[in-house]
Amino acid sequence: MSQLNNLFFQIIDNFPNGFILFDENANILYTNSVFTDLLGYEKNYLLNKKKLWELDYHINSPELFKQKITNLMRIKKSNRFSIYIKNDGTLYRCQKQNFSFMNNENETNYFFSIIDNKNDTILEQNYFYSQKLLNEKIDTLRIPLFTIFSSISAFKLKNELNLPLTEQEINLNIDAIEKSANQLNNLIKTLKP
Repeated sequence: MSQLNNLFFQIIDNFPNGFILFDENANILYTNSVFTDLLGYEKNYLLNKKKLWELDYHINSPELFKQKITNLMRIKKSNRFSIYIKNDGTLYRCQKQNFSFMNNENETNYFFSIIDNKNDTILEQNYFYSQKLLNEKIDTLRIPLFTIFSSISAFKLKNELNLPLTEQEINLNIDAIEKSANQLNNLIKTLKP
C-alpha cells in the first residue's frame, strides 16, 4: 500500500495542474510542485505555516472557510473561478475544481482542489466581462428602487400631514410599486445561473 501511495503522489506531483490537499481545519496536507510554483511558496512553508484560508482571496477567514467546506461536503464537487494570494502579495486568478471525500477508516473529511495553471487571458476577460455586465444590471436597479422609495415617501408625507389619500393616488402609487417590483424580479431572474 505504501508503494501505491508513493506512486500516487509521484503522479500528482508531475500533474500539469496545481493540486492541493487539505483537511476540515484548513491544514494544508499536500501540494504538488505546480501549485507551489504558481504561488511562489516553498512547499514546507505551505505545509507547516499556512492555512488554506490565508491563501484564498475569497475565503479569507476561518468562519468563511467552514461555511464553504460545509457546502462542499454536501455537493461533493464544484467548479469555480478563484483568486489566490501569491507569496509576493500579487494575485493569481484561475479556474479550479474542488472535491470532498471522507476517509471511511477514521471518518475524517478531506478536500482537494485542482487548479488550472494556464495564465489564460480568456478566463480573465470572461471574469471582467461578467463583472461589467453585473455592474450594468445593478445600475438598472436605480430607477425601480427610486420609484418604490418615492411612492413610499409620498404615502408617509401624506400621513404625517394628516392629508387623506385619494383612491387615484393609492392606485397610482401601488401601480408604480408593482411595476418596479416586477422589473426587479425580472432582473433577478436574468442574474440567476
